[in-house]
Amino acid sequence: MMTKPCFIGFDCGTMGTKVALYDVDGICMAEAFAENEFSYPHPGWVEMNAMKYFENIVNGITECLQKSGVPGEAIKGISSSGIVDGTVPVDEDFNPVGPFIPYLDMRAQEEAAQIRENCEPIWVQESGKTGIGPDCVPMVMRWLYKNKIPYVEKAKKFVNISPFVTGKLGGFKAKDAYVDWSMASGWLVGFDLEKNTWSERQFKMFEVPTDILPKIVAPWEVVGGVCEEVARRTGLKVGTPLIAGAGDLMVSTLGAGVVGSGQAFDVAGTASIMTFITTDIQAAVNNKVLVTSKHIFPDELCLWGCLSSGGFSRGWYRDGILNLKGISPAYPMMDALADAVPAGALNLLFAPYLTGTMTPSWPDAKGTFMGLTPSHNQAHLWRSMMESVAYEYLLFLKSLEEQGVYYDRVIGVGGGAKSPIWNQIKSDMLNVPYTVISTQDTGALGNCVIAAHGTGYVSDMIQTVKKWSQETRTFTPQAEYNDFYNKVFEVRQEIFNGPLDEIFKLWSKIEAIQPPK
Repeated sequence: MMTKPCFIGFDCGTMGTKVALYDVDGICMAEAFAENEFSYPHPGWVEMNAMKYFENIVNGITECLQKSGVPGEAIKGISSSGIVDGTVPVDEDFNPVGPFIPYLDMRAQEEAAQIRENCEPIWVQESGKTGIGPDCVPMVMRWLYKNKIPYVEKAKKFVNISPFVTGKLGGFKAKDAYVDWSMASGWLVGFDLEKNTWSERQFKMFEVPTDILPKIVAPWEVVGGVCEEVARRTGLKVGTPLIAGAGDLMVSTLGAGVVGSGQAFDVAGTASIMTFITTDIQAAVNNKVLVTSKHIFPDELCLWGCLSSGGFSRGWYRDGILNLKGISPAYPMMDALADAVPAGALNLLFAPYLTGTMTPSWPDAKGTFMGLTPSHNQAHLWRSMMESVAYEYLLFLKSLEEQGVYYDRVIGVGGGAKSPIWNQIKSDMLNVPYTVISTQDTGALGNCVIAAHGTGYVSDMIQTVKKWSQETRTFTPQAEYNDFYNKVFEVRQEIFNGPLDEIFKLWSKIEAIQPPK
C-alpha cells in the first residue's frame, strides 16, 4: 500500500524538544518529546547545550518514524520552530563553539542599561520595541564582545537554536546560516520591521559586527537537505528538504489559523499568552505594552503579551492551597463552584503576579488578593483568579484600541481553554467571540503545514490549517457582563497603577526583615 506524503515538524522549546509527524491530510501519525537541561555557571547566567538539542531532535525523528511505520522516503519535508530570543555561536563547520544562551540569561543587564541610557532609541521606530533588556540577543552579543570571551574569536555566525538544529541535520557550513524574519524580529532589537532586514544602524550602536549575523529568509524557504549521516541515523532519505521554519509563537499562531487583522490567539497554558495580528506598523511601534514581532506572512505583525503565572495561579491554588496536587478533576470541580458565584466574585480582586509580570514589565509585582471578607470562600477566590487573567488581556486589548486597532475574535488553546467558565469570562471581558479548536498542539501542526507549503504539497496554508483543525465551540460575549467588567476594570487600573504600585515598592522592606531562627 502506498504511503501518503508526510511531513515532520520539530520545536526547540525551553523545557523540552517536540517532534511530530503528520500526513498530507492532517493526521498526526506520531509524536516524541524529550526534556532539556540547564546549567547555571554564574549567578544570573543560564546556558544550554546546543548539541543536546540536536541529539534530542535526531532521536525524536527516529522515534516518530518507528512508531508510525512511515518509511523515510515518505517524508517530503521537515520544518522547525523554537525559542526566538537566544543564540548559539558556530564555527566554519557549523559546530557550536560556545553554549546556547536563552532569553532566561541575565548577564547582559549592564550592556542593556548602557544602550538605554546613552543612545538614541532608534529601535523604538525600527523594531517596535520600547525598552531594551538583557534578554535581547544583540545585548548578549554585546556582552560577549565587550568581555572578549575567547570562543567569540572562533565564531563565524550566531544562529537561533532551531536553525542550528536544522543546519546540523543538513550538514551546513557557516555560510549557510539563516534565520527567518519572525525569529529575527524576535531578537526584539536590531531588526527593521519595515525593511524586513537587520538594522545596520542599530548594530553599529550596539558595537556588534554584522558579518556574524545569519541571512534572513522566508519561513517556507527550502534551506537545504538531510545529510548522509543524519539519514543513516534516522532512516530519512538523503536530501529530504529542510524548510526554514519560524519562531515558536508565530508557528503556533499559524497552526491555530490566526492570521489577518482582527484575529487574536490565546495560549491558556502555565503562562497566559495573548497574541494579536495587525498590519499597522505604526500602531505596533506606538504600543507601550505589547511586544512586536513579524508573523509568518511578511505584511503581518504579531503583538503579544505574556502573563507568566496566568494558568500557573490555578495550579498553585490546587496544589498548595487545596492540597490536591496532580488531581486533574479538581479544575472542573472548582470551575463548577466558581460558576455559581456572581461576576466580580463579591468585589474580590486578584493580582496574578505570583512569578512577576512581563508585559508590561513590573519588577516589584507580587500575587495579591484584595477585598477579602467573611463572605468569600474558595469559589470566589477561584473565580477572581480567572477574572484576573482576563483583566490583563483587556489591558492588552485596550492598549491596541488606543491606536485604533480592533479585534473581532479570539481562538484559544491550552489547558485553560478546557474551562467553559473561563472562556466565557474572557469573551465577556473582551467583548469578542472566543472559539476553541480541536488541535491543542498548534505548533506541531503549524510546522508541518509550513513544511508542506515549502515543498509544494500545500498551496494555501490558511485553508490547510482550517481543514486540519476544526472549531469545536464558540463563546459569545454578553453585553451586561461586558459593561460590568469594564466599570470594574477602570477602578482596578486606578488601584493597580496607584496604591498597589506603592505597596509593591514598599514590600522590599518586608522582604528584608528576616524571621528569628
